[in-house]
Amino acid sequence: TTDLIGTGTTATLAGSGEVVFNGTSANGRLYANGSANTVVIGAGVTVRSGTAGGQVGVIGTIDNQGSIRADGAGRSIAISGSNGGNNFNSGTIEALNGGTISFNNAAQNWNGTGGTLRATAGSTLNLAGNWNTASLGNFDTAAGSFNYTGGTLTNSGTYTIDGAALGTFRLTGGTLSGGNYSSVNGGALNLQGGTLNNLTLDLDATIPNAASVNFSNTLTLANNRKININSIGNTTDLIGTGTTATLAGSGE
Repeated sequence: TTDLIGTGTTATLAGSGEVVFNGTSANGRLYANGSANTVVIGAGVTVRSGTAGGQVGVIGTIDNQGSIRADGAGRSIAISGSNGGNNFNSGTIEALNGGTISFNNAAQNWNGTGGTLRATAGSTLNLAGNWNTASLGNFDTAAGSFNYTGGTLTNSGTYTIDGAALGTFRLTGGTLSGGNYSSVNGGALNLQGGTLNNLTLDLDATIPNAASVNFSNTLTLANNRKININSIGNTTDLIGTGTTATLAGSGE
């Protein structure tokens, strides 16, 4: 491991430069030196892959006001940090040209107000942690792949999956909790894992072959919407969990 460590309660990278993960392995790391401490990536600063990927936020929390970028095939940046920490993205976190961004700690809290999550063609953004739909920020992942992999996404209103911006929302782990989900511009919900807790689907959703998805409390299908269980030979499951799990509404 090769480390750039911010010390003190708040350590800020400022100016108009770059931190670049070069070398031959993805063991370069940028992080704070304690679980209660924060690294701030300033508005003019870019943290990016070079000849290798790297890790951001191994310990402590991150306040990204600039850019975190995984650029190029085989280039990945892992974003993590201390459990329960409050992290912020008002800048841009992006996977470009075949790169991969992965949020790796489902127990972190995130607020993306004013920020952008991006994945271009052939690139992947894997999101984890505890988020609220009201503060996810802006999406530009329609040309790439977006996966929600762990943690809880809380929704207290209506969240619209915009096919022109987000594209397909793939749930591979974690929990979608509460609220109403709808779609515009061909936005889709692909359920590959995880749990649907006490929410309403006002869009058609798909469970692909061999996937297993849980639902708890009440899952409401509004306005004749469908969950399509697309088995082509393997067991493909929608499983009610808890003492009573209810399918409600007017769908199929």
